[in-house]
Amino acid sequence: MKDIIKDKLGKNQLWLKISIFVVIFLLISLGVIYANNINKGELNGDGKVDYADVRLLEEHLIHLKELPEDKLKNADMNNDDKITVTDLTY
Repeated sequence: MKDIIKDKLGKNQLWLKISIFVVIFLLISLGVIYANNINKGELNGDGKVDYADVRLLEEHLIHLKELPEDKLKNADMNNDDKITVTDLTY
């Protein structure tokens, strides 16, 4: 019985280690992706990503004020070639 418990514990520890590795890998990968897209989210030209940029994206999404053509790539936070509420969430 003790052998079965040790075996299950060993498998659980292995899965835990694999899960931690995958999470760290994903975080590093996402960090590299966003580091390569320094202008992502920067919509008003002040060099900062802040609430003013969020407001511009909100206005674009509700068709109150369209973003300039050159800022659309910055507004597409998840790189799916569409400006949606998902980009606003990011």
